[in-house]
Amino acid sequence: MKKRVAIIGFGNDAKHYYNELRRSEHFELVAIFDGVQNSEICGRIPFYDNINDLLDSVRIDALIVTDTHKYLNLIPKCLNFIKFIMLDPWLCKSGEIRELKYCFKSQNIGAYVAFTDRFNPVIASIKKELAKEREIFSLNISRGFNKGVNLQLEILQNVDLARFVTGSEVVFGNKISIQNEDKRSETDALFQLKFKNQTLASIHNSKRFKAERFTIEFAASGGVYFGDMSGLKLNKYTLEGQQNLKVYGDVSPAKALFAEFYQACCGAKSDLSTLEDALKAQEICE
Repeated sequence: MKKRVAIIGFGNDAKHYYNELRRSEHFELVAIFDGVQNSEICGRIPFYDNINDLLDSVRIDALIVTDTHKYLNLIPKCLNFIKFIMLDPWLCKSGEIRELKYCFKSQNIGAYVAFTDRFNPVIASIKKELAKEREIFSLNISRGFNKGVNLQLEILQNVDLARFVTGSEVVFGNKISIQNEDKRSETDALFQLKFKNQTLASIHNSKRFKAERFTIEFAASGGVYFGDMSGLKLNKYTLEGQQNLKVYGDVSPAKALFAEFYQACCGAKSDLSTLEDALKAQEICE
């Protein structure tokens, strides 16, 4: 049976979610809330600009919140109407996440954070390869942008990705950053991490690349792996040479994300980031 889901916030990410949910085998998109009426885009999906009207009019099983920082104050109003919730990543303090954890736990609501990089097809292939490896020694994630982005938010997602790939907890972290000329924001940030399983990791994010790049490289007992997260390629290097590994690029990160969310809504184990995962990533970044 399909799960009935509503979206709160209709920014850029929400439009990707909207397109995926409209053709989903697992979810029925029954309502959208945003502060601005936009019925032309949403066609036959009921569009609300008052959250109380939505909650009184439509039965929903799950809620997807985009622009989380903008609509965080609406979440308490929804708790008695939902069983599951997925939040887009947002910048906050760890104390805010702890409060949300307590709030959702007291209402027995399954809560998750949409760190979509976990579901890049390259990462799916990497996880399969790592299952064959005895140990992983080092991990390097590099992401470069040629346009303005929120670097802190990108770093937060990369820290979560590093935890997900290694399957281990961070025991030491160090940050180095470069500020822009007005000293108001960072242009580059480098995190150095040590994990409990003795993996060393570096995460580099920059706004100064001439072309966008997103790569992941790790050294394991069986060889060195290099993944192009944008080009959806994964290679393995050993003494025998280079091996091109299979990447199943026909499944988009958004589709894989919702497949995992459906598993969670059915009470099954999923690879979604929990609020506890988000809290640990946030604590590392603070």
